[in-house]
This record gives sequence, structure tokens and C-alpha cells, in this order.
Amino acid sequence: MQEKPGFSRWFRKLRDDIKELAQGAGDPVRLVRLQNALVDLIGHLDPGGLKCLLDRRTRVAPGEVTVP
Repeated sequence: MQEKPGFSRWFRKLRDDIKELAQGAGDPVRLVRLQNALVDLIGHLDPGGLKCLLDRRTRVAPGEVTVP
């Protein structure tokens, strides 16, 4: 699948953040906020847990994330 330049730029900062964390650098706070927002969105879209089980919707706290 070929990426569209206009669309891929939306995710450039996210990709850079993930690469930094994978290399043992960077601050995970932004990614933790994103994960928390995605959990909230899933809760809004699937409140009954039909597609994503309720016990699988755990929000991550910033202190729980460690960088290798």
C-alpha cells in the first residue's frame, strides 16, 4: 500500500516519537496521552464492549511506561 504524502504528514511526529522511544530516548508522555484518548474514543464508539472487551480498555499512566 502506498502512502499519500498529505495523509502521512499527520503521523510524522507520532512516528518520530515512537522511533525515539524504541531507541531508549524521548518522553513517553505524548504517547501515553494518545493511548488514553484512544481508550476514551473506543469507550464512546463501543460503550457495551461488543468489539473491544471492556477489560481490555486499560488506560496507561505516565509512570507505568518505561523506556528501554
